[in-house]
Parts: sequence; C-alpha cells; structure tokens
Amino acid sequence: MWKSSGCPATVSGQWVSDNPATSRHQLLSINKKNVAYSFENDESKYFDISEIHDLKGERYISMKLTPVENKDGKATIIKIRPHLVHARSKNQKGYCSIKVFNFETEQHAKTDRYSSWNIYRLKN
Repeated sequence: MWKSSGCPATVSGQWVSDNPATSRHQLLSINKKNVAYSFENDESKYFDISEIHDLKGERYISMKLTPVENKDGKATIIKIRPHLVHARSKNQKGYCSIKVFNFETEQHAKTDRYSSWNIYRLKN
C-alpha cells in the first residue's frame, strides 16, 4: 500500500505538518532507531523506537516509542498510514502524505481508540 500511494518504501525521513496552524508539531523526523517531534518554538521531543510492527498488509506501521529524556516515562504508541487527501494527477507523482495516530495505551491501539492524529507530508 505504501508504494502504490506514492510513498517511499519506508516511513524514514522528515515529515512536515500539513496544517501548521492546527498542530503543535511542525516537523516529524523518523529514522530506524528514533523519532523526533519539533515544535514551533524550536523545541524538540525525542523518542527511541522500542517496537515497530507492520500491520494489516502494510496498511499501517505501528511504533511503540519511549521518551529519551525519561526512560521510566510512559511509552507512546503511534500508528502511521498513507493518507490520500489530495486528488492525484500526473504532476503530483511521488506526493506522499501520512496520517499519524497517537494512542495512550496498547489496548487503545489494539482497538483503534486514538487520542489524537495529525497529517504530515514528506519534506523534499
């Protein structure tokens, strides 16, 4: 599903908030080991990826994140999927946006009871 949606083979990279006016997060950076959220006030919050799972035939990627600043802190669970909000044309080939769902507990993630979500587009 990722590649057919115009997205790269992995979710690694820098992702820009699709609507900065409604989001505290301006930039989402993902690599193989960690995730960083950057905020509008130049502050960043870093997480180690403690678990990563492909779900539902590559429709979702699920990650369990542990805050770097406080290893004893509560883990955050996110699910990421391609998000097709714009009409695609030949000129938009390679356009990719993702929807990131945040969950408070693993049980909420299993039942898709997200606490918040945001849309990001791949930064060129």
